[in-house]
Amino acid sequence: MEIGEIKRGYEIGKGTGWNYIWQACSGCGKLRWVCIRRDSPISYRCVSCGSRNRKSKQIKGSVKNNGYNAVWVSSDDFFFEMVPIKCRTKMGGYVPEHRLIMAKNIGRNLHSWEIIHHKNYIKDDNRLENLQLITSDKHNQMTILESMIHRLQAENTELRVRLKDAGIIVTIR
Repeated sequence: MEIGEIKRGYEIGKGTGWNYIWQACSGCGKLRWVCIRRDSPISYRCVSCGSRNRKSKQIKGSVKNNGYNAVWVSSDDFFFEMVPIKCRTKMGGYVPEHRLIMAKNIGRNLHSWEIIHHKNYIKDDNRLENLQLITSDKHNQMTILESMIHRLQAENTELRVRLKDAGIIVTIR
């Protein structure tokens, strides 16, 4: 088999009529058959590499969920109560990594109404100094105010450029 070779699932023992491509995992280089959907492979990593998030320096074994790292917690773990109810199994479930880091830092499970705000807006930057524990109403207020500040800063910069182009000297303090 050559890398890039495409075959039907029933030709390679998958038992389906879907197309598969022979490709290497982008994480470890392991060669394997990958299903093709909408003219592209459904995954570029093998199962073992896909379950590891190499960016996460806090807790190993995390996965991405809507841009956030999520970490597997077993059902007998103290922090299992923080796993969303729809994600629970008898074996355990995934909890958002930023919530787990904050909970471990303060020594208790977080309430559902408590929000962990990423100060720099980077969803997978889960350093403790970047996380802030707040209530959902305070988070909404912060989000509105911060977006207004960013909009005003952009307007200010644009006006300074216009004044400079018009030949009016602007001193920046």
